[in-house]
Amino acid sequence: MNKRPDFAITTASSKLYFDIKIVAISADTAHSDPYTTLNLAVQEKKKKYSILGPAFRPLVFSSGGLLAKDTSLEYKKLQKLLSSPSSSYLDSTISLILLRARANARNSLED
Repeated sequence: MNKRPDFAITTASSKLYFDIKIVAISADTAHSDPYTTLNLAVQEKKKKYSILGPAFRPLVFSSGGLLAKDTSLEYKKLQKLLSSPSSSYLDSTISLILLRARANARNSLED
């Protein structure tokens, strides 16, 4: 099991760790409320990286682009910490990840 978050940002006063997770809210294991599924994924990430304490920030998205409540708040804060080019790069990277997740889901349905 990989115990390294996806990326970290060092600010003047701290180091913050982030990990991105894409959740299929239409999976058989998903709850009927998509936000319950997303929030459970947030809790799993926090448990996995509990050694990092409050410096850890999970970013949980559904493959369709919904965000967990915590993710929405943290993503806004993260964008303010980043320079404009870095923020744009992060947006593009996450968009590409979501596009790949949707494509993989579609391909698995066709098999």
